[in-house]
Amino acid sequence: EVLNSIKKNVAVELIKLAVEEMVNTKEIVPEWQNLASGILVSLGRNFHNEVMEQLLLRFQPGILPHFFVVQTMANLASANVFGMVPFLKSVLGTMLPLLGMVKSENMKWTFAHALAKFCEAILEFIANADKSPDPSVTKEAFVSEISSAYDVLFNNWLPSREAKVRSEVVVALGHMTHLLSPEKLEEQLPKFIPAVLAIYKRHQEYQHTTRGLCMALDAATANHSVVLESLLDNILNALFPQICTLPDYSQPSGVRNHNEVLRCFAVLASVYSNRLVTFLLQKLESSNEAYRIGSLTVFKHLINSCGRLKYIKFLNP
Repeated sequence: EVLNSIKKNVAVELIKLAVEEMVNTKEIVPEWQNLASGILVSLGRNFHNEVMEQLLLRFQPGILPHFFVVQTMANLASANVFGMVPFLKSVLGTMLPLLGMVKSENMKWTFAHALAKFCEAILEFIANADKSPDPSVTKEAFVSEISSAYDVLFNNWLPSREAKVRSEVVVALGHMTHLLSPEKLEEQLPKFIPAVLAIYKRHQEYQHTTRGLCMALDAATANHSVVLESLLDNILNALFPQICTLPDYSQPSGVRNHNEVLRCFAVLASVYSNRLVTFLLQKLESSNEAYRIGSLTVFKHLINSCGRLKYIKFLNP
C-alpha cells in the first residue's frame, strides 16, 4: 500500500539515494548495503524502469560492477519477472565479457547467483506468456548468451575451492540447462553429470548439488535425451545411498536434499520406469536394512506421484 502511494518523482529520488548509498564504498558492508538493495528491489516492483536506469549506469561494459549492483539485479529478477526480463538480453550482453575478469570468489558467487535468478525469471516469463507484456519472447532469444555463460561457469568456476561458489555454480548450471539448445545440452550431459556426481564424492556437498542435478535431469528428460540412459547407473548409484537414512528434521538442508533426491527419482521414473523399478526391487531384496528402507521410501514417493507420472507401470516393470 505504501509503495502504491509513492509518486514517481519521489521514487526516482529515493532510487538515486539508495543506489548512491549502496555503491559509495567498494568494500562490502552488508549492514547498510543490504538495506539499500532491499529498498531498490521493493521500489522495483512498481518502478522497475527507474531502478534499472540507475543500476545500469553502474553496470558498464569492461568494468566490474559493485557486488550489490549484481545482487540487486538478481533479486529484482525474482521480485518482478515481467519488469526485469525485457532488460536481460542487454544485461547478459554486458555481463558475459565481465565473467572472464572476475577473480574474487565473492564476485563469482554473486554473478552465478544472478545468472541462476535470470534463468529462473526467463523460464517463468515464458511459462506465463499469456500474462506477460511481450508474449513473443522465447527461450531461443537467450540461447547464445546462456550457452556462453554456461561454458565459463562449467569450465572455470565449478572447480572452485570455495564450497559456497561451487554450490551456487551447480545451481546456476542446473537452471541454464533449460535454456541451452537441445544439441548443446546433449553434448554437455556426459560432462556435466560426472562432474556433479564427483562433488558428492570429493566434497560431500549435497543440497545444492542435488538441486542442480535434478534441474539438469528435468531438462534432459524433457529434451528426450539419448545419452542420459548411458549415465543412468552412475546417477542411481550416487543418489540411492542418500535416501537410505531418514533425514534429521532439525537440519533443514538435509531435509531439502532428501526431497530433491526423491524428485530426481520421480523425474527419472517418467522416462526410465522399467530400469528404475528393477533397480529398486534389487535393493529391496537386499539383506541390508538401510537399502530396503531406501527402496521403500522411493517406491512410496513414486506411487504418491503417480497422478502426474502417467507412464509408470509399477505392476509391469
